[in-house]
Amino acid sequence: MKNIPLIFTCLLIVLGWSSCTKTIDFQEAENEQQLIINGILTPDSTFKIMLVKSQSILESSGYPVVSGAQVTLKEDGTELGQAIEKNGYYTIPDFRPQAGKTYQLDVQSGSKNLTTETYIPTSAKITSVDTTTNKGQWGHKRKQFDLTFEDQPGDDFYRILLVQELLYTMQIKPDSMVYMLSRSTQYILSEDPVFNSLYNNIDNETLDMGPENNYQIFPDLYFNNKQYNVKFEVYDSYRNNDILYQKSTVHLQKLSKDLFNFLKYLNLHNYYRDEPFSEPVPVYSNIENGTGIFAGVNDEAQVSFKEIFIPHSMDTIEVVEAPDYGYGGYYGGY
Repeated sequence: MKNIPLIFTCLLIVLGWSSCTKTIDFQEAENEQQLIINGILTPDSTFKIMLVKSQSILESSGYPVVSGAQVTLKEDGTELGQAIEKNGYYTIPDFRPQAGKTYQLDVQSGSKNLTTETYIPTSAKITSVDTTTNKGQWGHKRKQFDLTFEDQPGDDFYRILLVQELLYTMQIKPDSMVYMLSRSTQYILSEDPVFNSLYNNIDNETLDMGPENNYQIFPDLYFNNKQYNVKFEVYDSYRNNDILYQKSTVHLQKLSKDLFNFLKYLNLHNYYRDEPFSEPVPVYSNIENGTGIFAGVNDEAQVSFKEIFIPHSMDTIEVVEAPDYGYGGYYGGY
C-alpha cells in the first residue's frame, strides 16, 4: 500500500500534462507570400538583382522567381532606366554602379510596390600587408597576416576576406594528367578586439555567450579617421609535390551599412535558430513593403602574395578550373 501515493502523484502529473495540450489550426491562407529582393551592388559587376517570392514553411521546393515585374533603378535620384529580365535575374547589362554613388530601386509587381535605397562605399586604403608562417601546437602551419590601413572620416564598415588560389596536377589515368586551378575562401582566426567585440553588446544587453564573428566584419568605431593595424591568421595549405603555385589574396572590403547589418544579424539568426530557449533573431532587411537586402560593397582594395614551387608557363599548359569552395563567400555566403 506504500506505492499508492506515488502512483497517485504520477497520475496527477500525467493529467496536468494532458490539460496543457492545445491544438492550433495552421491557417496557411492567412500568411501572404512576400516579395524578396536580393541584390549586392559592386563597381566591378553590372547591375543585377534577384526577385523571388517567399514560400510556406510546408513547402520543400525553392523560392519561385517573379516574372514580369517593372524594375527601375536611379542613381543619386536620376533615373537610369528599366532592368530587363534575363535568366531569372533583372539586369541592366551595360551599366556598372560606381563607388560613392547612392542608388534607389523601385519594383512594381502586380499590386505590390517595393522600394529601397543603398550606396557603394569608396575603396578602402591599405597601407601595408606583411606575412609570416609559423607552426602550431600540432605541427600545422599557420600563415599570419599583419594588415595596416587608413580609415577615412565618417562611419565605415569593413570585412576581411582571404582567398587562396592553388594550381596543382591531378593524375586521372596512368598516362594522363591535368592541371587544376582551385580558389577557396579561408576561415580567418584572430584575437583582435574589432572582431571579438561585435557581439559583446546587443541592444545594451550584455551577452555572456554568443556567436563567432563568422563573416569577419567590423565597424570603425574604435579607430575612426585613424590608421589601424589588425592581425589574423589562416591554416596554410597542405603542400605536396603536385602543387605548382599558391597565391593568397587579402581583400579589405568596405560595406554599406545595410550589408553590414544584414551580415551581422544573419550570423545571429543562424546561431540562435536551433536554440530552444533563445528568442529568434530576425534577419535585417532594408526593403520597404517586402523583404530581402539591397546593398553595396567595394572590393577594390586587394593585396596578393604568390609562392611558386614548380617553375611553369601558363601559356604551355591547359588548365581546368575547379568549382570555387570555402568558408562563406565574397558578399556574404548566403
